[in-house]
Amino acid sequence: MIMKCLKQIISAALAAVLIVGSLSLTAVAAETSNAVKIQLDGEFITLKDNAAPILKDGRVYLPFRSLFETLGAEVSWDKNTGIISAAKNGRTVEFTGGQKAMVIKENGSSRMVNTSAAPYIANGRTMLSVRFAGEALGYNIGWDSENKAVVMIDTDKLAKKYEGQFTYIQKMLNMHPELNGNLVNFDATGAVLLAIPAYEDEKASFSEIDMDISGSYEPNVGIYAYTMAYDDDYYAELMGYLADDYQQDEVLGSDELEVAISYSKETGLLYISSPELNEQMGVDRDTNVWIELDKQSSIDLLGYDLVSILEGTFNNENTATTVHEYLVNNLANKELDSIDDYVYYDNQLRDYATSLGDNAFKYNQEEGCYEADNGEIYIEYSLDNFGDMEKYNILYSGYTVLAYLSSTTDYLYVAGEVDLFGITMSGDMFINLQADPEHTLICDPREFDSTATVLPASKLL
Repeated sequence: MIMKCLKQIISAALAAVLIVGSLSLTAVAAETSNAVKIQLDGEFITLKDNAAPILKDGRVYLPFRSLFETLGAEVSWDKNTGIISAAKNGRTVEFTGGQKAMVIKENGSSRMVNTSAAPYIANGRTMLSVRFAGEALGYNIGWDSENKAVVMIDTDKLAKKYEGQFTYIQKMLNMHPELNGNLVNFDATGAVLLAIPAYEDEKASFSEIDMDISGSYEPNVGIYAYTMAYDDDYYAELMGYLADDYQQDEVLGSDELEVAISYSKETGLLYISSPELNEQMGVDRDTNVWIELDKQSSIDLLGYDLVSILEGTFNNENTATTVHEYLVNNLANKELDSIDDYVYYDNQLRDYATSLGDNAFKYNQEEGCYEADNGEIYIEYSLDNFGDMEKYNILYSGYTVLAYLSSTTDYLYVAGEVDLFGITMSGDMFINLQADPEHTLICDPREFDSTATVLPASKLL
């Protein structure tokens, strides 16, 4: 019973916390190099020196100089060290033949990226994986198996086509500039409601878990959150379920459930602590014990990959601070498998610019706000006397999902509803955020509390 409740609480708490804060290049070995085409930004191209792709071990390779120069990069080779460099748009890529790693330098920092496709020498030329090279320079790379074509999109270039067309949405992103890149402390209150309709002899029922959450997150580091959860019916009454004669299924009974989670983006590890977990393990409730989870143990313990969900939440797309960054990161995460993909995503951005860009917003005199609506997303905002964003509301209406976000300079409010097969999950949450630029987040419990003990997930399996 405790483990069942814990899964429900962690799922609900995670849904609240998340609000706060690829395709491999394969080819058949028997194919000849002449069968492979290269498409860049919707156009088939001929590479420098008429270089032809080579298929090796299910990957597409090209001579590094021809490939990088075709992509607009400046290429150099240090004969003393053997280091090959390619530079474009402030990013430099360095590697040596035979090594399965590249060093990427950008904005004064460097990082190492590993690959299973090491560069190799053929006929005196260093051959480089197209995917590896393209992604290192910020391109999205895919493979169209039907047309035997490498599909490449310069995400930065495509996003720049719509530069300056989303200034009002940029003002929304700028509403809390002090939060960007800093440690952010938060506290939130909310509820998650699950409503199940009557079925045969079963009466319609609902369960509601209310939560108080506090913690901290840092975009490039991770998140820590402490949740106190308990049964209630306040939100259910607001939603009309009591009037509709639903019976309440209490998940926690008269008790409160405490859960703390800490996730590190760097290590990919999740730590969970709860007095109820301690009881499950036969440990005193007040003992400072944490369970360490990776992706597999998360699935084994909770029934789903919570670690990957958190990993996705802290990807670049979700930490962008400008519309341009968001578009670039969003395009970089698209799966490319067709030579028609460039036109598709270009048209998609054009549609958004038309329906939600600056020219789409019209002033509503009666409501005193500006509005735009593309049938799926509705946005309204108001400005202060200085032209800065004062408040905005966003409503998303999907086929089975309804989501609402309201933001002012003082607070965030979010609400949502998902309806699948007649079962409705809904909830809302008020969130207060406070930047803390003087500190950084520590995710390993043993580092922020010397009394903490960390145990493997096998203790609960």
